[in-house]
Amino acid sequence: QKDDYPGVVIEVLPVRDYIYGEYAAHVFGYVSEINEMELEKRKDEGYKSGDIIGKFGLERVYDKEIRGVKGGDQVEVDVSGRPVQILGRQSPVPGNDLVLTIDKHIQEAAERAVDEQLAIVHANAAAAVVMNPQTGEVLAMVSRPAFNPNLFAGGISTQNWNVLNNNPFHPMDNKAITGEYPPGSTFKIVTGTAALAEHKVTPQEKIFDSGRHWIIPKTNAGGEALGWINFQQAMAHSDNVYFYEMGNRLGVDALERYARMFGLGQRTGIDLPFEAEGLVPNRQYKKDNYEDGEWYLSETFDAAIGQGFNLVTPLQAAMVMGEIAANGKRYQPHLV
Repeated sequence: QKDDYPGVVIEVLPVRDYIYGEYAAHVFGYVSEINEMELEKRKDEGYKSGDIIGKFGLERVYDKEIRGVKGGDQVEVDVSGRPVQILGRQSPVPGNDLVLTIDKHIQEAAERAVDEQLAIVHANAAAAVVMNPQTGEVLAMVSRPAFNPNLFAGGISTQNWNVLNNNPFHPMDNKAITGEYPPGSTFKIVTGTAALAEHKVTPQEKIFDSGRHWIIPKTNAGGEALGWINFQQAMAHSDNVYFYEMGNRLGVDALERYARMFGLGQRTGIDLPFEAEGLVPNRQYKKDNYEDGEWYLSETFDAAIGQGFNLVTPLQAAMVMGEIAANGKRYQPHLV
């Protein structure tokens, strides 16, 4: 019945179907129509108006590899523009497949665990990363709240976009790589490594924990006093007073140096866009960002237990633990 509808052209177009919905949405990402700014930047790469491109996640990073080549027909038309015959046909070429490091069962377990914990503590946002420390393979990555990438595949509605964009917990952010948070006691791995490597303490030396440090009266989180404790006991109990003293012996410059040796304060290089660097504080940072630019011992104490100015992403924190598990080797996190 095409003669009954002059001017109407039917095109067969591929549409991305994310069969798992919100599952691993921040890893997969989404596709949508290229916008004017993107077209201007990428027109020399063969992109055209109306093209569907990767905008987020792996879709964005590996867009060229997985997009393939369009097919089409060369058609002879009459004076009215009606097709007469097909003169030539170019078959489409599928893009390459991506083989991911994500383990479906581990991903499902991680998502379930995060959702359960959020419900228990009545929170709305969280992130989790599972890595193989011997290879750098990311086995699971979760960010909450999530979004359904199918909303973008055919062009997202204004209503759906407003729901996502106005959510105060930012479902479009992959908090596993863009969220920057104080590492807290996980940073004691760095402080402890530095103290042992720099011979500021031995595993056997005991330090007396009275519940507060003797130079600056900073306390343990729960106010407890553990008495005489060695390195292993301090690490097992996550004892603040012990690690305040390690910070005192090391100084902020050594803490910064070892934090950077662990890969903190820089992007991991994972194959996802928009990764944050985190923050490893030092004297210059204080001078550049605060009117009172002097670095105080209390700030070294804070840095030694992962508080104060320290910021890491969940992926960076996982990478630090992976380095310990891999006997000091660091493998770049990757998804493909």
